[in-house]
Amino acid sequence: MEIWWNSLNNFEQIIAIIATVSTVILIIQTFMSLFAFFDIGGEIDDTDGDIVTDSETDSIANTGLKVFTQRGIIAFFAVFGWSSLLFLRSDFSLIIALIIAILLGTVAMFIVAFLFKLMMKLQSDGNVDINTAVGNIGTVYIPIPPLRKETGKINATVSGRHLEFDAVTDAEETLKTGEKILVIDINEHNNLIVIKQP
Repeated sequence: MEIWWNSLNNFEQIIAIIATVSTVILIIQTFMSLFAFFDIGGEIDDTDGDIVTDSETDSIANTGLKVFTQRGIIAFFAVFGWSSLLFLRSDFSLIIALIIAILLGTVAMFIVAFLFKLMMKLQSDGNVDINTAVGNIGTVYIPIPPLRKETGKINATVSGRHLEFDAVTDAEETLKTGEKILVIDINEHNNLIVIKQP
């Protein structure tokens, strides 16, 4: 491995780091998603925290692929990284190697989107009514700015499923990652309104 690493130039080493990190994250995400899918009997949250209500089921099924998700972007960088490295090491010119790698990365994004759409179709009754989140305790995942300036994200268990939600707060201080929160309401944009757990 050390010999291979030392054979790379600086640009190729950067590409290799991007590819490796993206691949590790993608593998972890995939295993976590599959574990959650089988653990809760075929239910899976489809798009990095979007909550689906019963009335939205049919329309969402017909909206097409959701390509630009967190998983899709990570898949892009993983495939882009390894393929560009492969073509660069095969004596392709830099421009040609990058163009092919970008095309392959884009294809990977669509494949990931397609696979997760298929997993969504396997749901039987996995839709979550966001109103049932009120009164639940969760944990801040992405910091929530004060006074509803912007949304952050929380993780909470709702209807037996561990999910990610967009959230806002009326607090005057930012709710930081890892802090426990209480869901007190839902705003007109279907964002949870949370406070620091008393």
